[in-house]
Amino acid sequence: MRVPSPGKNRKQTVFGGFCYGRGLFYHYTQARKTAWGVRALLRQLVKRTRRTGRRIILVMDQGNPHHAKSLERDLEDIKEHIEPFWLPYYCPDLNLIEMLWKQIKRSRMADVLFSSFEQFTDHLSEALNDFACHPDLTLSIATPHCRKVIRKKLLVAT
Repeated sequence: MRVPSPGKNRKQTVFGGFCYGRGLFYHYTQARKTAWGVRALLRQLVKRTRRTGRRIILVMDQGNPHHAKSLERDLEDIKEHIEPFWLPYYCPDLNLIEMLWKQIKRSRMADVLFSSFEQFTDHLSEALNDFACHPDLTLSIATPHCRKVIRKKLLVAT
């Protein structure tokens, strides 16, 4: 009996932005985790702020791509539109978007063998677009039971 093997492991990096209040979800995918992906996501967010006139407070963790020199310059250039809020190190529970990533991995990507990398990326795009098209789904996953916990941890972490 032959069991199909996925072959060489390949990854797809997803950068995302999530509005805690309205459930809006923005994302950008690329092959590697670099500052270019964060910069592309920032461009999407700046377009939104220019269109709506609303300023964004961007919650950022301490990941390596978030500390690139080019990204620091970009954040300085767009400070009238986007204000970064830096989370403490090793506090994924404070970042609500982590719940969305866990949900995608648990419900849409786990225990699935894809025949090609293109099939994998298409499946991932569908899952991300579900969050982007359905703010109510996004909010139901990220916010229902964690507001109290996050407030406690934010007080402890600060």
